[in-house]
Amino acid sequence: MWILHFSYHESSNANSDPGITRLISSQQPKQPAKMAPNELFQYSTANALMDGVATKGLLISSILQHGDHGIGTFRHMVGELTIVDGVAWAVE
Repeated sequence: MWILHFSYHESSNANSDPGITRLISSQQPKQPAKMAPNELFQYSTANALMDGVATKGLLISSILQHGDHGIGTFRHMVGELTIVDGVAWAVE
């Protein structure tokens, strides 16, 4: 599981709920990333976000190289991110 923030460029509203968007990345890995049991990849901390460090981020295609489940927020904190089974979802 990740706690981090992302940048993204492409999206497709594949859900009938206008507040939930499935994010598209043409560079998603074909196989889920392998992580050791109980391994955690952390890009930033909640304290950093609260201190205003929310202007940078990683591309989702880059972060999926570290695992296939996670939570976070987006650059400038414009919604929440959930990744389940390698599929990224934005909740606004």
